[in-house]
Amino acid sequence: GHNDVNDLEVVLLIDTSGSMSGNIEDVSRFTWAVKRALDSIDASTTVLTYDFEVEVLFTADQKATRNEYTAMKAKGGTSGSDALTTAKRVLDVSKRTHKIIITMTDGSWHDSLESEKIIRQLNKDGCHTALAYLSGYKMEEERKKAYTRSQQINHCCQTATVVADGKELAEFASNVVKNVMKETIKGKRG
Repeated sequence: GHNDVNDLEVVLLIDTSGSMSGNIEDVSRFTWAVKRALDSIDASTTVLTYDFEVEVLFTADQKATRNEYTAMKAKGGTSGSDALTTAKRVLDVSKRTHKIIITMTDGSWHDSLESEKIIRQLNKDGCHTALAYLSGYKMEEERKKAYTRSQQINHCCQTATVVADGKELAEFASNVVKNVMKETIKGKRG
């Protein structure tokens, strides 16, 4: 079987609405880097993009090729619920021990009530929910913490932060995965 610690099912949800156009290149590159890193530890990783529609950028079976990232296109509005429903379907059928959903957005969702209902269900189902809010500028830690306490920003996710760019998004994703793996190790000792 799988090594329990790395027995991960991860879904990355990337906002590709029109307002993302200034950051889409950067976010495309770093999403690819996160997918590559997760592939390398044998995590089953699906990448979905969402605006008014949901598109599969990578299925769990597809590996991110070595030197080529897929450029995303920014268009439309921000609707989280269809993307979350699709992600939930992936997580529901997974036999993996640990399930993580990492969402990246730069704005509020048109359907935040519906989206938050799905996130609360994912939390209840034992999935770790995380959200990175792309502000486009650097913020000091205290301000980030205060900012992400707002439900409008965290959308009921267990972990939330503000990221300035794709690099910070990749660091956040990496930390979320490491913390879930650390909890597993602690749980084994306890």
